[in-house]
Amino acid sequence: MAGPTHRFYVPIPLVPGATVDLPEPQSHQIARVLRLGAGDMVVLFNGDGTEVPGTIRASRARCVTLELGAPRPGRPEPQPAVHLAHGLLKADRFDWVVQKATELGVARITPLATSRSVVSLPPDRAQQRRERWQRIAIEAAEQSGRVTVPVVAAPARLDELLPLMAHTPALLCWERESAPLRLAPLPPAGPLLVLVGPEGGFTRDEVDAAVAAGAHTVSLGPLILRSETAAVAALAGIYTLAGAARSGLPVHAEAARS
Repeated sequence: MAGPTHRFYVPIPLVPGATVDLPEPQSHQIARVLRLGAGDMVVLFNGDGTEVPGTIRASRARCVTLELGAPRPGRPEPQPAVHLAHGLLKADRFDWVVQKATELGVARITPLATSRSVVSLPPDRAQQRRERWQRIAIEAAEQSGRVTVPVVAAPARLDELLPLMAHTPALLCWERESAPLRLAPLPPAGPLLVLVGPEGGFTRDEVDAAVAAGAHTVSLGPLILRSETAAVAALAGIYTLAGAARSGLPVHAEAARS
């Protein structure tokens, strides 16, 4: 029985029939960690929406050589294309948000500095963290079968995102709201900005500013969720509701409580 097909993101051109040498990190993973050799198959993607099978021709620790096959369509990306703006959390918890949001299908992630953020990142640390979060997103895309990788943007303040709401639908998850997610206006495709606060949530002033800019506040249920749990609940709910709407299926309150 054939084993699992290992997938790798490589930001290089993938030309059918070409022979390519993989970058050192992927080569080390293939040759030394997975111990794959000549004749074994892997799958590559570079973010263009397709994936390309490759046959190993030479397996060396620092340079694995592949012969590329024909590109094929990847799994379709979930719609709408969610831009998740999430309040900064402690490092391991935000790592988890990036991983799970990528697995669920977000298109973009912006770490959000808010009034109640308990984490502050000076410019030098912010760049290091951003690079780490982008690596986590790449690994999650490889694992989950995606053929695109969400961009992890530089940390931003809420006021810097307010202008987006003039032309992009936006939902702000707020524990004081009673209107459920299932009643929120969801675009069938295209961009959707989803805002989730940090551990202490958004302040009333932040909520008012977002609403004035065009955001809709939504409830994720009667219980108080941890910030990272709220992100997963919101994304799962949005993709489920949007998928049901595209299929013309009725969404019953009992089946889609949010």
